[in-house]
Amino acid sequence: LSGERRNICAVGDDDQSIYSWRGAEVDNILSFDRHFPGVKEIRLEQNYRSTGTILEAANAVIAKNRERKAKRLWTSSGQGEPVRLAVLPDERAEGAFIAREIRRRIDEGMAPRDIAVLYRTNIQSRAVEEAVRELDIPYEVIGGQSFFDRKEIKDLMAYLKLISNPADDVSLLRIINTPPRGIGEATVEALSGYARAEKLTLFLALSFADGIEGLSEPARERLEAFRGLIARYRIDCEDGRALGQTAARLVEETGLKAAALASVRSVRAGQNKVRAIEAFLESAEAYASRGGPNPPTLQGLISKFSLDGIDEDAGLSGTAVHLMTLHAAKGLEWPCVFICGMEEDLLPHPGMEGEPQNLPEERRLAYVGLTRAKETLFLTRAQKRSHQGRTSERTPSRYLADIPEALCERADVSGLAEEREAGKGIGFFGGLAQRLRAR
Repeated sequence: LSGERRNICAVGDDDQSIYSWRGAEVDNILSFDRHFPGVKEIRLEQNYRSTGTILEAANAVIAKNRERKAKRLWTSSGQGEPVRLAVLPDERAEGAFIAREIRRRIDEGMAPRDIAVLYRTNIQSRAVEEAVRELDIPYEVIGGQSFFDRKEIKDLMAYLKLISNPADDVSLLRIINTPPRGIGEATVEALSGYARAEKLTLFLALSFADGIEGLSEPARERLEAFRGLIARYRIDCEDGRALGQTAARLVEETGLKAAALASVRSVRAGQNKVRAIEAFLESAEAYASRGGPNPPTLQGLISKFSLDGIDEDAGLSGTAVHLMTLHAAKGLEWPCVFICGMEEDLLPHPGMEGEPQNLPEERRLAYVGLTRAKETLFLTRAQKRSHQGRTSERTPSRYLADIPEALCERADVSGLAEEREAGKGIGFFGGLAQRLRAR
């Protein structure tokens, strides 16, 4: 700047620079005084959101970044509660623990909208979504797609629903040509017309394909092949203990994975779709192999993943628990926050699509997550995690070791398995009755 005009102002926080993959360069903040000599730097270190304990934990994590403007957030609002740490056996137990704690707080009067679950990658939402559905907790996935709203998951669910209930015409229409098997719109219209005229379900009408006028012989053969597929899996799914393996065979025989890959141009998007299907199959296998007095059934598996008891409009009315990635949470705040997956290769993440790991930015991302909490902060991790059918041991995130022990408290995870098993199969109204009796 030359002459008398030296008017420039910039506002930013290098500790919250988390969008390098969008072209944001933290060096623009760090080197600002070198590009504009003589600037006056004003540091706003008083925090009006979080408790002292949460700020101390966040300060301890971000202090390990070497290239940063030195600062330390403080508050006059008091220390507040300790940070709660929970170590769970696997991602399903992690999801169940989070759901249990959310349910308890809601039952004690906390509004669902005052609670958020944050994670590093979208695929982590699956275990949490499953668990909050089991406890009839309204939720909304912000800035991303719900695991159960994915097309590939809805398609797979439609297969299972039709196998369980052949009278489900909606599910049949969704999958009769998904993936494509040569059953076109004209064939479906002819089938539907025959079913209406004869007052039959669409599946029952398939048995009379030979008598439907206007159908070619190849069309009749394709309809019969589809009917035979569903009929065969109705028998296979009678063995509840084999549901996981049966669902995997169904995916393979129908070509759902290949169809998911072919439905998008991006390799990464295709892989995400396949991972979603594999995650569903892992959950189906876990359900089928569970113990307890209530044996697994196909209808039980469907109920586990259905919206029964969940208010689909809760998110629109602002009465739902928020689920989102750490990136999407920037700028937001909640009284109670859960950050799950506090493990190496999740937080910090090893890098996307072959990009090198950016450890300073991953640390900033953890800092952003910690400072979203106003009053209560839970940090959870799993000892083991499944991926693509393989289970691997997990290493605690380095950020957990950065937080002073005096700020932390071990969360109570005892009795979680027994509590989950006791609630199996009680459904929405059974769960509601249990909670009312407990009051």
